[in-house]
Amino acid sequence: MTVYVDDMRLPVRTGQHEVHWSQLLADSEIELHVFAARLGLGRHSARELESPIAHYEVNETMRRKALAAGAVAIGYLSPERAELIRRRRAATHVPVDSRVAAAIARTRSVDAQTG
Repeated sequence: MTVYVDDMRLPVRTGQHEVHWSQLLADSEIELHVFAARLGLGRHSARELESPIAHYEVNETMRRKALAAGAVAIGYLSPERAELIRRRRAATHVPVDSRVAAAIARTRSVDAQTG
């Protein structure tokens, strides 16, 4: 199993600061969350509903940290990334409604633990 970080570097301006975002992805959702936790990313920051597959948005500093920790660099528009997304979609076999319900349940669980 492999964890990847793409080179999207999407510029987003917040106030006077511009941040460039890339995506942390993996062959499996479990592996993704374990790796993200090792980087210090909270599970609450996972993007699971807005995307075809679960991922974390990472800034350039976190992208470099992920690469240093063993993530594989992958092109945002590369055939390899497209194949990863295809494989992950095929492996999921979970209807969107179930994914939404599961994400809501996880959010409520995190809220209960922190609130």
